This record gives sequence, C-alpha cells and structure tokens, in this order.
Amino acid sequence: MRMTAFGHIVDLEDRSGVGTRTPVGHIPPGFPVRLTAEPDGRICLESGFQEAFVAHLKDAIPWTGRAWVGTRKRWLISPLYATELLAFLRCHQARVQDERQRAAPAPLTPADYPPDFVGACATLYVVLEAPYVVAEASWKALSRLFHPDNQSWGDHEKSVALNAAWGVFKSYVTPPEEEI
Repeated sequence: MRMTAFGHIVDLEDRSGVGTRTPVGHIPPGFPVRLTAEPDGRICLESGFQEAFVAHLKDAIPWTGRAWVGTRKRWLISPLYATELLAFLRCHQARVQDERQRAAPAPLTPADYPPDFVGACATLYVVLEAPYVVAEASWKALSRLFHPDNQSWGDHEKSVALNAAWGVFKSYVTPPEEEI
C-alpha cells in the first residue's frame, strides 16, 4: 500500500508480519554478507546496500523477527529466525562470512593500524574493523559512482584514489573462505 504524506510517497508495511513491498530486481549470486552474534543472542547481518536484497529479506523474515539499526547500518535478526535467514541466504547464493562462533578480538585503536591502512579505510568509507566483504561492496559502489564515464559524478582522481585504497586494503585483509 502506498500513501502520500506531506507530498512524499511512503511505502508502508503490513504489521501482520508479511511485507507488502514487491521485490525489485534480483540479488546477484555471490552477494557479500557478514553474520556476527550480538551479546543478547540476536544475529547481526552486515552487507552492502542493495534494494532487491532488502526487499527479499523483508519478505523472508517477518518484521517481528528483524530490526534495522540505522546508526550501525546493520540488520538484527531474532535467533528464532536463524533457519529462515540461512535458507534465504543459501537460496540467493549469498557469499556469507559467518563469524557467529568466533571469539571477539581485543579492541584496537587507530594507532594500532598502519597509517596507509587507516587512510585506505577512510577513502573507502569503512570502519577500521570492516570485514573484507563490506569493504569490497563499498569499493564497488563508490567505483561505480565516481567512474570517469559517469556523467553526473564521474571523477578520475577519486576513481584512482579508490582503486589505490582498495589495493592497500586487500594487502592487509584476506578474503573470507566460502562458508555456506
């Protein structure tokens, strides 16, 4: 259902637990996703933004079993829907980095990282602890945005800086093993 509020079109969601949005497009195979465990037992899902992924996720997991945390840019999924979440990710052939069972490392400060790595993370707009798949998704999205062929946002210097930053990031962080 769509309704206009203050001149804006707003997508509403049926609170019965079934999303009313129609998924747009498809999720490309190998879409990168990272799963971690929250202290309260919920599953934290991190991924790059893709409208089709969000729409399909909303259809797979009822609103009572998921919550978007805008400040952290992550979905929190109830452990009651773990089976549905994993089936959803398997069905869409997502590339999953599952870190739910790993022990949390001691927190690091920016001074603990090499300066070129800190700069690369800043250029890619990711936190220093960002997993490989999140940084890769950010690099791809920003590369499309600032590609010199883009008439609106194209910028050769930014494109070169992004590629250099991605090279530095890859030299420090290894890609995840296929887990699902």
